Amino acid sequence: LATRATLLPSSPASSTQGGASPWHHRSPVSSHGASVVFAFLVVTQVLRAPAAVRAVAASPVPVTPGSAPVEVFAFGQDGYPCARIPSVVSVDITTLATATTNTTTAALLLAFVECRGFTGDGCVPIASKERNHIEAALPFGVNRSVCLKRSSDNGRTWSALIKNITQSPAANPSAVHLGRGVVVVHYNDPSAYPATFPPTYQVRSDDAGVTWGRPTRLSVNINPGTGGAGHVLKSGRIAFAGYTHDRTSDTLLTRVWYSDDHGASYKVSPSILYDLGEPQLTQLANGTVVILARNNKHTGCRCRWLAMSNDDGATFGSPWLVPDLPDPACQGSQLVTQNNAWLFAGPRATGRTDFQVYQDLGARWTKAVQPTGASENTAAAYSAMVSVNATHVGVLWETSSSGCTGASCRIVLSTFAAPTVPPRVV
Repeated sequence: LATRATLLPSSPASSTQGGASPWHHRSPVSSHGASVVFAFLVVTQVLRAPAAVRAVAASPVPVTPGSAPVEVFAFGQDGYPCARIPSVVSVDITTLATATTNTTTAALLLAFVECRGFTGDGCVPIASKERNHIEAALPFGVNRSVCLKRSSDNGRTWSALIKNITQSPAANPSAVHLGRGVVVVHYNDPSAYPATFPPTYQVRSDDAGVTWGRPTRLSVNINPGTGGAGHVLKSGRIAFAGYTHDRTSDTLLTRVWYSDDHGASYKVSPSILYDLGEPQLTQLANGTVVILARNNKHTGCRCRWLAMSNDDGATFGSPWLVPDLPDPACQGSQLVTQNNAWLFAGPRATGRTDFQVYQDLGARWTKAVQPTGASENTAAAYSAMVSVNATHVGVLWETSSSGCTGASCRIVLSTFAAPTVPPRVV
């Protein structure tokens, strides 16, 4: 299983694994190791919406792109000195309440984050008084949990912080909406750090995040993508991308695993990708499953890795580098919008500044949007994108804040109109 991929100098399409034939402009990487990605896939289950979900108001709420970003998570909030690693999903409330044809109907947004009882790693409050009064005495690995906020007005306003949804130490949340208000979050157990393969768990809500069941340990151990979100594939599988870090050899390992029986069991892809970090997975309009990942070692260039699968994520071809997508050794997020625009978001500059949204145009990637609140000199780090509705996109992204040092002191939501998709052949 764990064999290093050989990258051919002629074309990345020469891989015999499940990679879809890439477009002509994708340059293969010569003689460099690939990375390791972990993604799993679960099958959606069609359920009747519970009463708590059906009660969500379905009145039209317009999206206002271009307005100032909304602060969702702040350092020091509710006793947690820092909050990082955003993940966000959208629950279409037209499936939960009275249907409407208004394209600006409000979505129920669920924003997840890793609440930390410690400082550092891009978030250092200047006043050292911000300490979690509950978790401050715990060891580093245990001193974090998954928190949640909900918005029923397209992200304009947010609920109070819902703490520790797993009722246990938890890190690196990655969420997906399975339909009808069923939301699944995958995370790992930080109390096992610095183990190379910390245990991975799943927690599920059947009422759009109002209540949560007991966590279930999965049969694979991985960091679930480090933020971002899972993805429901066209076949019904649900995919998450993730990775592990062998600190002894400083090797990143990324893989894919999937379930076709509602998450009761999992199959692990034989494809192993080396040196890809913090991968994000989505599916293109033509069915190709794609992973964009962090190039932590800056192999070949300061740009992103890309890997593809044309068999529903069962196998992936050898990855290659995308020079159009800059990578300052930082996580980034990707999304295929409801109008099939393929987007990537992340900081452009080496010092984690200049947050941009890029769009794939077939021949190349190009800058599409600079989200409100971002500029060339604005600090930015991890992010997660979501389709708010058919015409608008939201992006949660980490940035700086007064009273705190670092690019990950708070998390804000910026909303923008989904870019148009020019005609092209994929």
